[in-house]
Amino acid sequence: MLVNISGKEFSFTDQIRDVPDLRQSFFELARQVFGLDFEPWYQEGYWNEDYRPFVLAYGERVVSCVAVNDIRTRINGADKRFIQLGTVMTHPDCGGQGLARFLMERVLEETADADGVYLFANDSVLDFYPKFGFRPEGEAQCRTVVSPRKGCVRKLDMDSPTDREILLSHYLQKNNPYSSFPMLGNTGLLMFYCANFWKENVYLLEDFDTAAIAFPEGEQFTCCELFGDGKVPLTELLGILAGHFSLDKAALGFPPMEKLPLFPYKEEDSTLFVLEGKENPCQMGDMLFPFLSHA
Repeated sequence: MLVNISGKEFSFTDQIRDVPDLRQSFFELARQVFGLDFEPWYQEGYWNEDYRPFVLAYGERVVSCVAVNDIRTRINGADKRFIQLGTVMTHPDCGGQGLARFLMERVLEETADADGVYLFANDSVLDFYPKFGFRPEGEAQCRTVVSPRKGCVRKLDMDSPTDREILLSHYLQKNNPYSSFPMLGNTGLLMFYCANFWKENVYLLEDFDTAAIAFPEGEQFTCCELFGDGKVPLTELLGILAGHFSLDKAALGFPPMEKLPLFPYKEEDSTLFVLEGKENPCQMGDMLFPFLSHA
């Protein structure tokens, strides 16, 4: 579809995954703007329909993007569909021409039926999103002291097809029974993290057949996800991880079902924005969008 913006003609599309020239141009722009390399993720087959970049191309070159990430979850027993906007970028040569505004307006039209829409913005663009009805929101993270205990913890090798299948099967068949905001079925986003940024942080708690994504940070460790049957208390699994890391303080990258101490949370150079008029899980100040839902 051809569109005229600021006197220039651009091609608009939300279907670039299977168009080689546009896909490669998108990869190049993401590397230039964010230092992100999407190509291995695509080559490994993890780019599915849950990730849909809306782009403008000038000639054969992608020059602006706003991506839609489908986030399916269950809150208080009700299935929900949230949309996270991400990979918002414009080529430096094309800034100030209204390209991102055009894409944001189209994306919000296309996702009007979602239960909620949110995004994480860096500090340089905090004035942009309120123009479209987004408001900044605070989050709260659970942190607690745990008693380290012995257990069999095996690191899963994310270069091994067998170990990848262990992670995927635990995610798809069991998911996180301890989370009040579980990510359901989004294998693309799971493997975007676990085949890259969290590649060295995936474990199997063999005594309880539970997959864990966790990593030490200073005097505490962060448990991003636990995929198991939920028969073992959360604190017991955290204790196994505490023993593995030789740390007795845990932070959670998801909001737990059970009541644990809450503390204000804000990631450096990142602000949560939630679209007004839609559902806002964080409005009571006691919720955290799972780290696995960040795109």
